[in-house]
Amino acid sequence: MGMVTMMLAGNTLGRILLIIAIVSLVLTIIRKYRYLLATGLVSLGVVGYELYQFQTQIGQLKAGGAASAVAQTLAQSVQFSWGWIPLFLGALLILLSGVHGYRR
Repeated sequence: MGMVTMMLAGNTLGRILLIIAIVSLVLTIIRKYRYLLATGLVSLGVVGYELYQFQTQIGQLKAGGAASAVAQTLAQSVQFSWGWIPLFLGALLILLSGVHGYRR
């Protein structure tokens, strides 16, 4: 069926996540580490919300008895890819950097 990414699907949350990453980079460069706590929490929330939405929509397609055979086949062929791992790890690392900066 092809590959859909957070950026290519026209997903606003993917763009928000990119902006948060750029803000986090700028905060790191100017050594404002404690503010990384906020960007880390927001990025972790965005990734978690997106994963929840994706899982919910696929679950609804699979459970929908009135759905067409094409929708059922599509729902069965969709799967998670390895891209979620770096998203969660990146958000977690930003959050941990913020915690470390807050302790200083």
